[in-house]
Amino acid sequence: MKNIVIDIHAHFIPKLLYDRYDANVAKFPGVKLLRDAKGTRMQFPGGEPTRPVSPKLSDTADRRAWMDKNGIDHQLVGGWLDSFGYELPSGEGLAWSRFYNDCLQEELREEHVEIAIYSRIITFAEQVGDRETAQLAKAIRRDEERMAKFLDAELVRLVKDVVRAEVPRAQRTTTTGRRTRRRAASSRSATATRRSTSPRSASRSRSSTTTRARAGTRS
Repeated sequence: MKNIVIDIHAHFIPKLLYDRYDANVAKFPGVKLLRDAKGTRMQFPGGEPTRPVSPKLSDTADRRAWMDKNGIDHQLVGGWLDSFGYELPSGEGLAWSRFYNDCLQEELREEHVEIAIYSRIITFAEQVGDRETAQLAKAIRRDEERMAKFLDAELVRLVKDVVRAEVPRAQRTTTTGRRTRRRAASSRSATATRRSTSPRSASRSRSSTTTRARAGTRS
């Protein structure tokens, strides 16, 4: 099996972010997208405009050519550091981050699309009796599925790392905390059940049994 080479640290600005900015700017009015003779820049509340954004940050064709030249199969990308907008109020910051991530995901949503394409190639090849093409497509699809699984897990891990680094502990909801609360609730429920089965109730039950037994003796 071919070893897969992954570049795990790269930055990217989706072209969709520029294309959809005007239609979404009302959600984050503190974000200014400046397009002038100096190039494309961003500006956030209380700060100077950023450096001009390098066109290569959005050029997927150039990036693929560089990856091919260096033998890189896949690349994990995040946003450009100057574009994070830490100066934004929390509500605007959330809207900006969501907008950025949605554009990023949509523009780079390829792994699962490629899997679907290879599935269709396999079906066609099998229908026309082209075993060699079908086998090759299956091998490539396995690699793509393996990568998609890896990326899904890696992105979950990265998000958790960001939460731990950026979100105060008091604002986090942890799995351990939920388990602890569930155990506490179960304990309270069990205690309530034990209380309902009081000695008085048990006494009544024994008394009733004794009465029935005596009645049976008399008969």
